[in-house]
Amino acid sequence: LDQVAIARRLCAPEKSRPGLTILFGDVLDAPLVNYGFDLVVTPWLIDILPEVPQAFMARINQLLKPGGVWLNHGSCAFQQGDPEEQISREEFLELVMASGFETPVMRLDRIPYLNSPASCQARSELVLTMASTKAHEVAAPTPFASLPLFLREHELALPRPAQLVQLNATHAFHAEVLSLIDGKRSLRDVCATLGQKYRIPPDDLAGSLTAFLASIYEMAARI
Repeated sequence: LDQVAIARRLCAPEKSRPGLTILFGDVLDAPLVNYGFDLVVTPWLIDILPEVPQAFMARINQLLKPGGVWLNHGSCAFQQGDPEEQISREEFLELVMASGFETPVMRLDRIPYLNSPASCQARSELVLTMASTKAHEVAAPTPFASLPLFLREHELALPRPAQLVQLNATHAFHAEVLSLIDGKRSLRDVCATLGQKYRIPPDDLAGSLTAFLASIYEMAARI
């Protein structure tokens, strides 16, 4: 047991007051009333979102009342696929103010990360805590779509960019899927061809192939 890291149990200092509601939803399509909140807290969130920071900041702006506060805590080491979207901390603060917020109050703290006494890989992480008041409203962002249109509309042709040809599939079935992408076939066509060959209902293939192709096109975009 002395070689096992045990996390200290965290609990609230007191019970919640009556009226607390817990709601699970998509943060990029929040089922909430716009301009209805005094405070929005985003802990360990914004750096892992698939949406560019400025668009998400506009969503935060929409949720807050005039004079409402956005409190953010966590890493700002953005991992966007496009190098131009991998913004610095200074650029992040500029975007906050360009998204309808006042100059933020902020601090940086270096905290331990996976720091077990039994590990040789322990490290620390520099995290940003920021609070900013909403100064004015900004234009609403466009609805977020995690998939390109040709993967949402199954009758559209699947593009075959040059980068796609450079990818080597390690699984025979995946290689067969890629071989069917010729710039003319749609996802529906690919599902029909493979479904007939392997005797699988095309609709059963659509979900798994959509997820696979989404990752493939994302990899191709990074080449």
